[in-house]
This record gives sequence, C-alpha cells and structure tokens, in this order.
Amino acid sequence: MSRLSNLLDFLRPFHTIPGSRAVYLIQALLAALLLWLLFQTLANQPDLTASVERLAERIQQRQAWMLCWPVALAAPNWALETIKWCTLLPGIGFKTALRGVLAGTSLSLITPQRIGEYGGRLLVLPKQRLWDGLNAKIAGNAAQLLVLIGAGAPAAWIMGTRMQAIPSGVAHAGVAIHILLFPAIVYLYLHPAKWAAWIRPERWPAWIIKRLEPLKTLFWHPTEALSRVLGYALLRYIVYTAQYVLLLQIMDIRPSATDAVLGIAALFFWQTVLPLTPIVGLAVRANLAVWVWGHFGASAVDALAASLLLWIINLFLPALTGVAILFNVRFADKTNA
Repeated sequence: MSRLSNLLDFLRPFHTIPGSRAVYLIQALLAALLLWLLFQTLANQPDLTASVERLAERIQQRQAWMLCWPVALAAPNWALETIKWCTLLPGIGFKTALRGVLAGTSLSLITPQRIGEYGGRLLVLPKQRLWDGLNAKIAGNAAQLLVLIGAGAPAAWIMGTRMQAIPSGVAHAGVAIHILLFPAIVYLYLHPAKWAAWIRPERWPAWIIKRLEPLKTLFWHPTEALSRVLGYALLRYIVYTAQYVLLLQIMDIRPSATDAVLGIAALFFWQTVLPLTPIVGLAVRANLAVWVWGHFGASAVDALAASLLLWIINLFLPALTGVAILFNVRFADKTNA
C-alpha cells in the first residue's frame, strides 16, 4: 500500500500540468500493454478455436437471442459489486465507484492473485480516501468470499464424493465441520469490534500500533452496513450462477437443477481457493469445468465453451472497458470522491 501511495504521489504533479504529453504517452503505453496481456490471456485458452466454433454452432441452432440473457446479467453483476463498495465507502458516488471497479478489473486480470484490483480502484479516489477505499475493498471482498465459501465448500465436498475423488466419510465430516464453524465466521464478520481489540491490543509496542493505525477503519463499518454488503454479495452470487446456468443451456449441457447448482458452486469454490496467476487460472478454470460437466455427459469442447464465454462476459469485456478508464483517469487531488 505504501508503494502505491508513493506511485500516486509521484504521478499527481504531472497530471496538474494541462496537456502533459508525457502523461498521455504513459497512459497510452499502459493501455496498450493491458490490451496485449488481456488478449494473450484469451489466446492461451486451450482449444480456443474449437470452443468458438462450437459456440457459434450452438448459437445458430438455438437462436442468438438466448445469449442476450447472460450478457444482460453482467450489468446487475457489476452494479452490485459497485454498490458493495459504495456502501462501505460513504461519500463516493456510484459513477466514480463504477469507474474504479472496472479499472480494477483490468489490472486484476494481469496481476498475480488479482492484486491489481486494489490499485485500480484506488486510482479514482483522492489521496485522503486511499486507506478508506482499501479497507472498504477488503471488507467487500470478505463478504463475497464468505458467500463463495458458504455455498461452495459443502458443494465441493458433495461433488467430490459423487465423482469418486473424496471418500464419502471424509466428505460428511467436512460438511459437518463447515455447518458448525461457518455461522461463527459470519458472526465475526458482522461484528468486527468483537475482535478488533484482539488484533490491536494496547499492550503491543507503540511502533506496531502506529503501523496498524491506517487499518483502524476496518473496524468502523457498522453491522448494518456489513449485513447489507453480505446481502449484495449473495445477490451477486445468484446473478452469476444464473449466467452460468443459462450458458450451460445454450451449450446443451443439461444436468438437473440441483446438480447444476452444486456443480457451479463447487467450481466457484475451487477457483477461489486455488492460488493461480490469471493466465494459468483461466486454463485451470477450463479444466475444472471439463471435469465437472463431463461427469454429466458434456463434451470437453462444450464445457470449455461455456466456461470461456462466462469469463469473457464477466471479466474480459468489463476489463476492456476498464482499460479505457485507465487511459482517461486523472490523479489530481479532489476534495470529494
């Protein structure tokens, strides 16, 4: 975080110079680099040509309008993510927050562990709100992670048993432990003041307390706001689950409703917990999709096409929009977000 602040401090003076060609050149190079990396990520997708051809074939067979529904759901998906951030960051407007979310999406796809998402969001904030923005992002991510784990961990155990990758006894024990521990984790998330004293005890050395001071806003979010954010995270989870179900229908992958929900929840969970770079992560995402939907009789190409299209709709296209935002972002200090 300190390195990011230093970078922003370095760039701000340049953006106060009207028509600074050097700044525009830097932004143009950054935008070009991002575009190249995004398309490289897409090009490294296994069996890309076969997936595109199969997708075109399915769309022709089932009418192109069916694809409009999962594409249209991308709007509420990212609107909910923006509302999450706004809820935990009072004073920031929806438009500014949306610009930060899309800019962060661009940087997240080309950085390990999607760490660039934090930097992209902070670029649209004034200097005095950087820590607030970071802490709001952390709390929002925690809410989404809770939903992914809450729904995905039991589904992963169940699907692992069905696919004979996990012994049934181990899966039952895993589900039981999850049911016992997960409510306590949710309670701690909704009541950060309960454990704030444990993280920042007064008996710690002064230099440690000073370094942790910027994180104090992590514990300022009221339970009501965190509850709303958790609700928005759940709604967002429902939206992109619906997108995936629709794409499975388009590709003629037709598990039962229960199996579809379990399979999607397990896939989202595995994708979340595996520490992968963006390019490798996309390949692993595709292989997991082939493994899960192949269990229900889907061909590898159909499973790959559904997974790839979901990635394009929810991440690749918003990331392209984020590149344009990064090209036009201004770093001059503002009093209002």
